[in-house]
Amino acid sequence: MLAERIAPVSKVRRMTYDDVDWFMTLGIKRYPPRWDAIRTENWLRNRILVNPAVHLAIRTDKAACVTVLSAPEWLPADWDALVTTVMAEEDANVWKDVIPLLEASRDWSRRKKCVTWKVASETHYDLGPLAKRVGAKPETYWMIDWRG
Repeated sequence: MLAERIAPVSKVRRMTYDDVDWFMTLGIKRYPPRWDAIRTENWLRNRILVNPAVHLAIRTDKAACVTVLSAPEWLPADWDALVTTVMAEEDANVWKDVIPLLEASRDWSRRKKCVTWKVASETHYDLGPLAKRVGAKPETYWMIDWRG
């Protein structure tokens, strides 16, 4: 475990259009069967990558992270950052591939003067320990899941 933690950190960089095929292949492997590849690719190409002022798409060699900013209309100065996507290859090292992405997302949202930084997951993986590792605290909310 210690050897994993002291392994060299992978370089974090912004995703480009050249990364879309890799991102989509990874998403198909890592997300549930209901994951819509066509809509996801359109979202990535036409919303996320074209607007880097309010969307952060970053990656390492084996992992990716997408963070979006939003503000309620009634509080236009209170921006929230939401990590909507965190995914990694099976052989990724959490310490060198994933944690650096979450740290970069957190730091970017802080530079953007966001009032919150949140992590969400649509997979069966619990991202809580990773979010806690970069300083997030659990928050409760109420929801209805219409899927059952």
